[in-house]
Amino acid sequence: MEDADTLIVYTALEESANYETVIIVGEDVDLLVILTGVAQERHKNVYLMKPGKGKSATSTFSSNSLKKEQLTAHILTCHAFSGCDTTSALFNQGKTKLTTLVLKDSQIQEALECFKVPNAQPDDLDDAGEKNFVKMYGGKLPKSLNDLRYEGFARSITKSKYNLCSLPPTKAAARQHSFRVYHQVQQWLGNDLPATSWGWMRGSHGLTPTLTTLEAAPPEVLKLVSCRCKKGCSTVACSCRKSGLNCTLLCLFCHGETCSNVREIEIDGMDDDETDAVKNSLLNAENDNFGEPQDFDCSCSWWT
Repeated sequence: MEDADTLIVYTALEESANYETVIIVGEDVDLLVILTGVAQERHKNVYLMKPGKGKSATSTFSSNSLKKEQLTAHILTCHAFSGCDTTSALFNQGKTKLTTLVLKDSQIQEALECFKVPNAQPDDLDDAGEKNFVKMYGGKLPKSLNDLRYEGFARSITKSKYNLCSLPPTKAAARQHSFRVYHQVQQWLGNDLPATSWGWMRGSHGLTPTLTTLEAAPPEVLKLVSCRCKKGCSTVACSCRKSGLNCTLLCLFCHGETCSNVREIEIDGMDDDETDAVKNSLLNAENDNFGEPQDFDCSCSWWT
């Protein structure tokens, strides 16, 4: 996989020994990311110039434009992990959230170190990537990514509006994403690895990403029936009733609670008021939300 941005930056670094100042002119943010990630102290005379456009003035950056040491150390992995030209972007999980985690979370900093190792083992990368995903989606280690995905799905069925794209990826999909991130980071660092060993497969039209190696959910879950009835669920127009099933929490409006197609739950040893209290406490627990990410102010706003 050829990478023109990497070639441009490395050519500039090589020429920096022959000239007092070397300026790269371009608008691609990858140029600044690579320059920051690979430039050493001896390359302080290499700059990136972003030409002005419209009301935006021309800007010049160096490899030291990002003043935060923790972010600079992991900028290549952060950029690839949160989405670049060769890796998938994460739905509703932008670069700002990941950089915030990197700056304050030592567990994330330790996990991201693995992506810079030239001969990292696949299982180590899988583990590091999973830890990063769990943190990004509001979980706490050592919770697994699949458990976090299940909890998110359980919360979603109590809401009238929820985009399932907001769920964390499966562990199998996350593994392939981590492999592609590793391949891209190593390529930026000058280590040429076979793409087909790291999250890519070769097809009739070239390389395509290996999205996952497993189904997104067990067949039993994929076959679950839910209705969208707004009134009663008392006729065969209700898809649950038509299928001979009771409504459940998966149903969009009735949630298996406010219609005539509900299987009554009886709890031994409790009267009606006690049973209702248990149901309400369980429902309230389902409605807990993940915390919102904090805002992050980066000294180089072009990247974030």
